[in-house]
Amino acid sequence: MSFLSYSQYMKSLESVFFLRQWLTILALFVSGLFPTLIIRKRLPELRELLFSFPLGLSIYGVSGFLLLISGLGISVPGIICTYLVIMLGLMLFLHFHPVNPPASGVFDDNKRQRAVVFIVSFITAALIAVLASSDFLSQNVSNDSVYYYSMYPSILVKNRVITASLDKFLTDVGQTTAVVQCLPFLFGFDESFGIQHFLNLNFILIFYTALFDILCKPLPKKRLRISAAFLGTLFLISCEPYIVISKWVLSNIYFTDFLFMVFFLAFKTSEDGEDADLLRDFSLVFMTAFLVMSRMEGGVLVFVMAMAFSATAMKKKSLLLYFGLPLAVMELGYYGMIYLKVGIDPLYSFLDMRSALLMAGMIVFLIVYIMFFRKLIALSYVPILLLGALLLGNAGLLVINHERYTTNIKAFLLNIRQGNGWGFFSIIIVIYCLMLVFELVRRRF
Repeated sequence: MSFLSYSQYMKSLESVFFLRQWLTILALFVSGLFPTLIIRKRLPELRELLFSFPLGLSIYGVSGFLLLISGLGISVPGIICTYLVIMLGLMLFLHFHPVNPPASGVFDDNKRQRAVVFIVSFITAALIAVLASSDFLSQNVSNDSVYYYSMYPSILVKNRVITASLDKFLTDVGQTTAVVQCLPFLFGFDESFGIQHFLNLNFILIFYTALFDILCKPLPKKRLRISAAFLGTLFLISCEPYIVISKWVLSNIYFTDFLFMVFFLAFKTSEDGEDADLLRDFSLVFMTAFLVMSRMEGGVLVFVMAMAFSATAMKKKSLLLYFGLPLAVMELGYYGMIYLKVGIDPLYSFLDMRSALLMAGMIVFLIVYIMFFRKLIALSYVPILLLGALLLGNAGLLVINHERYTTNIKAFLLNIRQGNGWGFFSIIIVIYCLMLVFELVRRRF
């Protein structure tokens, strides 16, 4: 093959990869936009539309994960069928339990307006997807990127299921993130950088609207809220740790973005009261489930978040739905699959049997606490209980692996002192610790 013909072949290949990745991004966006439009009886607000892509991504990630742990295997027909089952269940629920729209923000809704919202949202997403899928935005890879998020997903697509013959170290990968990285191998576009870039751009808009929403009470004037939200967003995208992980092909950015979005949606629920909001319930269930398995420590963070929100007026059923259910299904399902069904018990692993049993115990404790003991404890004492649970959990990790735990603590303190690419984060940690001490003294502990 001559150099000219090879060059033409590579250009045509790049065009095919671009088109397939672009179409995949739009498919994920529409898969999240569709439930938003059918749940909302009124026209969705901008903030709700911005969650369409993360919702679609989480539905896909959770569907692929459930196919893996069930043994059915991850495949395009399996993903499509699982999504259709979820949508059918949602529509049946809406048929038998009609959702009354909130009083605020109601429009004179009709099919034409709904079609306009869909078309405008789709065109906007398509344009952003062009930018995300092009080579205009840079991307970084490392050995971990290739090992965890290229080799492992390609093996999953080829084998369809996790088997004991896999390299045992690969079972430590955040499984829902790995399922996302399966998309290039399922649809043949080689790389997933466009999906990550699209999520980044989408998240920046969500972050801005979240700041604008949270600042309503302290800053009543709209102009001040716009300025403050803009400056806060600018601070985020110029912060060195965010810049690094947003470009790095790892699970970090998926974990970080979903952690913020789950916390924000749960915070809005606790702040707005317990008015029925099926869209928020539906989004939180899938996004929390995605977060739980996006990294191996995802379950621990969701456990801490659940305990923190149990100190609010959030109802028992909401705590169980948003946190208890995703934790139990995702974590316990995964442990059962790799330890009981597949029989993996690796010698070298971040996730060993002792860690799995500790996490399983935390899940059981959380569900039992929410169902039976939370009502017996004054909400003002829940933070003390949370602190005790954190100390107990850390003590357990220290016992399980003393050397690794102490090494992490030393590295954390060293990074705070030296910076080491942490940017403003070290200063924020110091300021937060000082504020915490001040609050403890002011409130007399």
